Order: sequence, then structure tokens, then C-alpha cells
Amino acid sequence: MKPNLDVLTDLGVIKTMTPKGNEVRGKMRALLIANEAKIADSYEKAEFPMYLMPELAAIGVGGMQTPIKYGGLGLSFTDALVIGMEGAKYDAGIATFIGVHDYLGNCTIAECGDEE
Repeated sequence: MKPNLDVLTDLGVIKTMTPKGNEVRGKMRALLIANEAKIADSYEKAEFPMYLMPELAAIGVGGMQTPIKYGGLGLSFTDALVIGMEGAKYDAGIATFIGVHDYLGNCTIAECGDEE
């Protein structure tokens, strides 16, 4: 039997995610697995994997916590954090991109902005 190496499952964090959050996590994981060799090549060249941006945008990674009424996914902080951690498993730059755009940028606008 293969051991479970997913610490988030072992800690019970995955059970706290919403169904939509788990769906996006699965899409993120599938995207990264499918591009694993290209991501490794980009890492070795010290290049950010820009070719992933359209696909990350398509699954909503840039607006995970943005309210649905503003075009985001409306996910919880836990959902967004776990999805970001999936990116960090492959390249810290992916996690940084997500952190800056979703956690820092969009959340600040949603919290401090107004309808105007």
C-alpha cells in the first residue's frame, strides 16, 4: 500500500474545503501534473512559467477569493490557501503569483474598495 504523502489530508484541512474549492484544487493539481516537465525546465532556466497563465486564469486562480458578483470564485481563505500550496509544490513563483494577485491585490480591493 502506498503511503499518503498529502499532509493537508492527514491534518484534516481538506475536509474543511468547500466543494468548489476542492474542484479548483483538482484542476490546479491536474494542470501542474500535466506540465511538470515544462515547469521543471523553466525552474532550471530561472524563468517564470508564463505559459501557465492562460490556464491558471481559466480555472479562476487569479480571483479565488473575489466575490462571485465581481467575477471571482468566492472561495474561502482556506480554499485559496490550499490551492496556492498546490502551486508551491511545483514552483514558488506560482505560489507567489497567486499570493500577490489573489490574497494581496484582490482581497485588499474587496475589503477596502467600494462600488465606485
